[in-house]
Amino acid sequence: MSSVLSPNREHKKHGATVPQRRIENASPRKRLVDSLGTMDEQLDSPLLQRGNGFEQDRSLHRRLGHEIDSNFRSALESSPESEVRTAEQLEGQPAASIPPKLQSSKVTYSRQRSFLNDASSIPEMESHGIQTSSICETSTGARHSLTSHLSREEDENSNSKAVRSIHELRQAGDNARFRETIDSIFEDIEDTYNSASGRCCGFAQLCLRLSEPQFVRRFSEEGFEERLAKCTQDGLDIISTSLALGAYKLILANGPSSHILAGSLWPQILHLSLSVLDTEDGILSLAKEPRLGMSKTAQASVRSLQPHFLSVVDVSPPNISPCILALECIMASLLDFRKNGSPIQTFPASLLGRLVDLVVLKTPKESDFPLSPHRFHMLELIFSVLENYSIISGPLDYEHRLHFQRLSGLHTVFTPNPYDQSRQIIISYIRVILNVTNKEPSFCDDFATPELVSGLAGIVVTEFRQISSHSSAKESNTLNTVILALGTLINLAENTELSRAIFLQSDGVSDSFLKQLLMQFSDSVRSMDQANSVSEVHQNVVAGYLSILLLTICLDVEARRCVKAALDGNGLTSILSTAEKFLQYHQKVERDSHAFESRDEGESRLTARLGHIIDQIRQSEEPS
Repeated sequence: MSSVLSPNREHKKHGATVPQRRIENASPRKRLVDSLGTMDEQLDSPLLQRGNGFEQDRSLHRRLGHEIDSNFRSALESSPESEVRTAEQLEGQPAASIPPKLQSSKVTYSRQRSFLNDASSIPEMESHGIQTSSICETSTGARHSLTSHLSREEDENSNSKAVRSIHELRQAGDNARFRETIDSIFEDIEDTYNSASGRCCGFAQLCLRLSEPQFVRRFSEEGFEERLAKCTQDGLDIISTSLALGAYKLILANGPSSHILAGSLWPQILHLSLSVLDTEDGILSLAKEPRLGMSKTAQASVRSLQPHFLSVVDVSPPNISPCILALECIMASLLDFRKNGSPIQTFPASLLGRLVDLVVLKTPKESDFPLSPHRFHMLELIFSVLENYSIISGPLDYEHRLHFQRLSGLHTVFTPNPYDQSRQIIISYIRVILNVTNKEPSFCDDFATPELVSGLAGIVVTEFRQISSHSSAKESNTLNTVILALGTLINLAENTELSRAIFLQSDGVSDSFLKQLLMQFSDSVRSMDQANSVSEVHQNVVAGYLSILLLTICLDVEARRCVKAALDGNGLTSILSTAEKFLQYHQKVERDSHAFESRDEGESRLTARLGHIIDQIRQSEEPS
């Protein structure tokens, strides 16, 4: 029994030796952490009640406030004398000093963590012979008194505000460093006294950073794209102009809100593009030319950009030219405008004229195939730019109309050719004609030439049978080509008598295109009710467009007479029936689109036009 000491006897035996030794060996920070902890642990800790003395309690009271101080005193005074020492018993004992910086009342992130003490200190004290159970029991009343004044919710809110303020401070510092980095780059670009090589290095550094989507996002959030537009207005050499266009392309490719950026950068893209469309040499080759005086460092910086430009431009490394970068920027901007339905600033007539000049100059003859990757990519880009611009631009003025009319002379692209490049150019050219004639029906008079109408009709006749015989990928390509050609022919036949008359002409070797199209229609009608596969469904879609074309050609009296006599005298009746079924299909598509709030205005216009053509033919067949 003598070996088991009560708390009182243990206290008398060792006096203040044990707690005093722990206090002297502990660092001031350790003692402060152990002393403060959480609100509940402050009252549970025996160190507060045994070893720190009245002077240290006063330091603690100042930290908790006068109201907490009074409650804490009452809790200590209500404890038995055998458990808690009073200030008189510890009088004369030196109090542990606390460094001044730890006495500060400011809340910092590190002190926030220091206050998160846990109960692990209690088993440690018990291992030194300090009993805590009775002390915890006597401090219950004090805990209830204190928690009535400081709720847990208020404490958590205070902690979260302190941590949040630290994160906000760090973010502000990060933003300041980011702006400082961008300012440093722009200083090289904007300095009028800087050399061409120095400016080139500044643009190269900016392009390298803009290849990171996260950087582009912050770049746009800070509004630096407007500063970039201002510093690329005038006075740039060909290399700096090319790198500026490269920076625009990287922003458009990596930006989170690229349609907004396209709106702010669009005027400068048009301005810079006009000055470089004639330059087809690679940027790296240009940088090495002695006349430009680029330093070795500038040449190396241009070379380092090649992989970053290749990630957003689909050409081989030696051929990243200023012209390609300009066309890529224009195309990316047009796609964003079209996707978001944003208004667009009209092309300068000089820029549109230069684009048409290039496509006329670069359109290949049969002997030119296969084309170089650079020439082919350039042609594809120009056709795509003209197509998308014709779709989203406003009404065309006189100069713009003159430039588009010149495209009717490119009928040589329909010359049969085994190369895939030739086929892609034909499709791109047809898409331009289709959209231009959709936008301005008056253009049909310019495109209703025998060469162009014959070329389009030849595509329909030769490729109609191939839809079911090709593999799925090639079949889809063939299907799209035939539908594009049919749509363009419908536009021409609907708006011009000349084009309708061309279908009746024969070259003396083969039947007229009208008779050839009737034979195609006859073959497709026989299998329309037996559509059991995807290929057969595709054939039915093409047959529907073909029926609309034949019905449109029937607006010509002689053509209508020829059609009525075909198919054993049932030609016109069969074509009308097929066209009406096709119209019902389009009306259903339009209703479904309206139900899902995705109504297509182009689809609505086509439905109205089909209905109008059918009505015209029926009225012409009614007895007068």
